[in-house]
Amino acid sequence: MIIIEINNKEYNLPQGWNEVSIEMFEKIMKQASILSTYKSQVLYSLEMFSILSGASIDELKEMNRESFDKMGDLCDWVNDEIPPTGKSEWIIDGVEYQAVSNMNGLSMGDNISLELMINESDEANILGNILPILIRKTKKITKEDGSIKTTIAEFDADNYSDTRELFKKNLNVADVFQLKSFF
Repeated sequence: MIIIEINNKEYNLPQGWNEVSIEMFEKIMKQASILSTYKSQVLYSLEMFSILSGASIDELKEMNRESFDKMGDLCDWVNDEIPPTGKSEWIIDGVEYQAVSNMNGLSMGDNISLELMINESDEANILGNILPILIRKTKKITKEDGSIKTTIAEFDADNYSDTRELFKKNLNVADVFQLKSFF
């Protein structure tokens, strides 16, 4: 993140996809999906800058052309493809999570849950909607010989909404985007 100043206020601006949360990614995707409805490319850009920085549209409208162009340069990475990091394990609030490594190993119940989430999703929110099914808490099992095996827990449908919100705020899109490629 870099800190930018607009009207004597500081804002954090991501420098790339690796600094974009799922929550911000969904807002970016929603904004990108309505580009064709805009009659003003400048207004569209200001609204995208607002999503990325947290600055209000009114504050951004006060920028001069030079500042606008510099902001555009700082945000140009949005037009690039998301480079996957290949990450498969996370610790959030002290809890370990791991991505499902073998999609063929999902239970049919998990497949039904995935299918329902995919059908209820649009391009902007599909990633956030499927993550609670594809990323799970880990559990440690002590074997008879005393060795410890780490495995993933079952999908927790009862806490789906809470897990989705937790992931939206704490996971970066570059770390999980490869999970969308299975669908």
